[in-house]
Amino acid sequence: MGGLLVWATESKTAAHRGDGPLAAGVVKLLLDGQQRMTSLYGVVRGKPPKFFDGNARAFTGLRFHLDTQTFEFYQPVKMKDDPLWIDVTALMQKGTAGLGEFVTRLTAQPAQAAKVGDYVGRLSGLLGVMEVDLHVEEVTGQTRRLTWL
Repeated sequence: MGGLLVWATESKTAAHRGDGPLAAGVVKLLLDGQQRMTSLYGVVRGKPPKFFDGNARAFTGLRFHLDTQTFEFYQPVKMKDDPLWIDVTALMQKGTAGLGEFVTRLTAQPAQAAKVGDYVGRLSGLLGVMEVDLHVEEVTGQTRRLTWL
């Protein structure tokens, strides 16, 4: 997922998005990685962060196919009643406690029962995204003009 670049600066001189005030003192503002963090937040929570001003539906309906290991947004004709299409937000919200529910659903189908071990590994891999430690590079200073090398 790469790293993040943040700017540590005094909150009174920092320009930011959103309608809430910044905390007093030094704040860290995200300079690079906002799209990745916004997307991850939206998929995990099923809704965009408060500052997001785009289409909120962009964060709902993401599915993962356990055999092809592809992501697609929900298509009723294609995905309805197919247990191999996993709702990514539902999985993220239930976490490892929800794995049992998905396994039960899959083992009820003899065609999928033989691959349940593979499927659990893939579901665990998806959940592992929330456990990744990202490298954070920090730029400091009060100036709004940053020079890139």
